[in-house]
Amino acid sequence: MGFTTIKNTSISELLLTESANRDIEWLKNSLNAAIELELATLPPYLCAWWSIKDDKAPAAKLIRSVLMEEMLHMALVANMLTTIGGTPQISTVLPSYPGNLPGGVRPQLTVYLAGLSKTYLDEVCKQIEYPESGPIAFFAGETYPTIGAFYDAILVAFQELKPEMSGTNQLTDDSVGGHKLYAINTLADVETAINEI
Repeated sequence: MGFTTIKNTSISELLLTESANRDIEWLKNSLNAAIELELATLPPYLCAWWSIKDDKAPAAKLIRSVLMEEMLHMALVANMLTTIGGTPQISTVLPSYPGNLPGGVRPQLTVYLAGLSKTYLDEVCKQIEYPESGPIAFFAGETYPTIGAFYDAILVAFQELKPEMSGTNQLTDDSVGGHKLYAINTLADVETAINEI
């Protein structure tokens, strides 16, 4: 089994691809772009968490829970990719800071690494979790591609392509920060994972 060549296409470009042209390679490239995006969110939360001296403090517990959810999301996307025969390209997409989120998501946001402070919480952590739709985004006039729209497009591609899923090369764990990491074997598993993300 060979490695898939990943075009390193941005999320913006992937979303511009007409639905009729979204094939299995589009799906693999999209899942690798999603892995890159999820990976880029980990260091900011890690820095914030590591800066809290009392790991039992409410702030430490909250930041850790968000961090674990982001790790779970990345692992679920990797499982979606491997079940359709793709290979996660993690070592080729290492994020750099300060910088933007990958793929053109929230292009005006500069993500940097720092210890937890009110400023860091407002400028970085809250901005990563910024709502993708609704009144805040509408009144702010945001027109960038959203993470939610991207995952919706991935789900539609799975539903339309109905790719063969082998269930191989996947990670599973009973507890990732209190959440279950499970194998992706069916379209229902994909739908569950994307809804969770």
